[in-house]
Amino acid sequence: MRGRRSVTARATTSAAFSAHLYRMLFSTPDGDPGALVRAASRAQDEFLGIVAAVVGEADAHPGTDKWRTTAEELIATLVELTAKR
Repeated sequence: MRGRRSVTARATTSAAFSAHLYRMLFSTPDGDPGALVRAASRAQDEFLGIVAAVVGEADAHPGTDKWRTTAEELIATLVELTAKR
């Protein structure tokens, strides 16, 4: 019985820690709203670099007219492709 409690306690602690990390991932930094904008800009630059490496620089600039998709659809597709790996 003692081992079972230990496993249960570890699973509960792990789940709480995961939830905490998830909240941190999607929260804004305290005290410096500009930090969020800078971080998002860096992430966008990295994303566009990946897209440019795949499709070429001229076709790498997202837009609903050019790609006939929305940002939400594109992100959903990337998440789905990543999850399959």
